[in-house]
Amino acid sequence: MDAAAATASGTNMALQIAGIVDTRYGVKGCDFLLPYGLASLKLVEHLARDALREYDEIRLPAFVSEDVLRKEERVVARLRNLREREAGEDLGELRQVLDDGDGGTAATTSGRDGIYRVRDGLLLRPKRGSLAALCSMLPLWIRSHADLPFRAFHAAPAFEVLRGRHVPLLQSAERTMVQAFVVEACVDNHAAVEAAVEAAQRILYRLGISFLATKRPDWSSRPGAWYTVAIDALVNGSAVQVFSSSSLDQAYSREFGITFEGEDGDTQYPHVSSSSLDCSRLLGASVAVVPGPIL
Repeated sequence: MDAAAATASGTNMALQIAGIVDTRYGVKGCDFLLPYGLASLKLVEHLARDALREYDEIRLPAFVSEDVLRKEERVVARLRNLREREAGEDLGELRQVLDDGDGGTAATTSGRDGIYRVRDGLLLRPKRGSLAALCSMLPLWIRSHADLPFRAFHAAPAFEVLRGRHVPLLQSAERTMVQAFVVEACVDNHAAVEAAVEAAQRILYRLGISFLATKRPDWSSRPGAWYTVAIDALVNGSAVQVFSSSSLDQAYSREFGITFEGEDGDTQYPHVSSSSLDCSRLLGASVAVVPGPIL
């Protein structure tokens, strides 16, 4: 057994003895959360819920249709192509191109990596697919300026096919996420992103986790976002992303047909922002800051 395997084996045994997780399930990336680990995860979730007191809690379905994700991919492809021709153009011109439907052909969902397909046309909702699923319903819920701002969050497992090394809690196929969404009529939603980042920072302070908050470059931002601010927990010399908040401008509203009647009677597109807190990784980072070779 090499040094890396020996370290991983020792870590897994320590987590099992501590009553946090049992990694012996036999499916890569899937662990059994033990009683103490589940109780600890619920405490992390409680911190997130406490920070979202002004939001309504909803529960998204576990499945999402391929058609819905294909709409999201069109948003991603348009923004990617627009950024390639962005030099000399301002945001107003870029938004007009989005509104006109220009921007190239989106990738098809048949080539998706890291997503579980249940059957043709139906996928197990991935972490990034939550926003698309919500946006498919917003045209039914938002009709006028009186319906805004719309603030909602949901706490549920998110699933991704694990391609790399499995690290309990930090890198696994199933992680508990708290995702928050804001839809508003303002010209921009920088304030919503800033408020989400500040709330996440307070959670990390309470957990005693060292972190670094940065505005991501375009290539590292959430696909389809105008910009993303992320927080990395510093774990034994490594940076592990535990939170992100993205301004999505009006791109999703235009693609999904989300409109509202303004106070003057005209039809407008709302602005959308999305935030995601990885409770499983926060728990893993909390364990890692405890003295001793746990993680």
